[in-house]
Amino acid sequence: MQTRPAAQHMGSGPLLVSGQGIYEESSTQRFILGTRLQVGERVFRYAVTNGAQTAGIIAQAPTLGGATTTLQTTQAVTVAAPIGATDVYVNALTTAQAAELFADGWASIFDASATACFLYLVRKNIALATSGTTSYITLYDELHIALTTSDQVSLITNPYKDVVAVSSATVLTGAPMGVPPVAITDNYYFWLQTWGPCAILPSAALDFDEYVTMSDTNAGYVEADAASANTMSIGRDLHIGTASEASIVYLMLAP
Repeated sequence: MQTRPAAQHMGSGPLLVSGQGIYEESSTQRFILGTRLQVGERVFRYAVTNGAQTAGIIAQAPTLGGATTTLQTTQAVTVAAPIGATDVYVNALTTAQAAELFADGWASIFDASATACFLYLVRKNIALATSGTTSYITLYDELHIALTTSDQVSLITNPYKDVVAVSSATVLTGAPMGVPPVAITDNYYFWLQTWGPCAILPSAALDFDEYVTMSDTNAGYVEADAASANTMSIGRDLHIGTASEASIVYLMLAP
């Protein structure tokens, strides 16, 4: 007798074999957000939702990069930092940001002298004020360059933290992150599918020779790449699906 394949360890991320199944949701966090799980050909990332999610409809990253009220972009470094430092002093743009909001999120640092930018994973942040020189974020890795007050920092939260349902078919407010395999309750943790064969709703019938992108007629659905104003391909069709009924798409977001 055949049995369902067990979780497999392929690619980056830890091997998980128990704790929360891919068809389960949890009111408590059991894994680090973004943790990777592969089951057969399918890949999932651990996420938490801000608002209820529907199975088979795309979930996106939070608006404004997860920040409160204002996108946190190109803010000047307030205190110079040497090579090897892990604290980067930066203020919030327009709106103060809560402590730990950007924990396990990302910081893009623009080196003005080299006209280059570098990405670091954020370990934690104290509450970020909009002025002064005492607000800072702490990085997991040491800086490989020295920072001056001419350099700039842009911040986003962990993109799997507070994912939201796509609300507009024509104006995306966050990057597509994956597809919930089951309906998810607001503020619950779940496995978000990001790669491999995936049941997903199309806004029009698909065919085998088509890549698919986000629909520009039905929010959170997919359609043939050539027919959409949202031109980022997110997968390819495996099944001639009927409009507004489940199709099977080979999802290609995060392997």
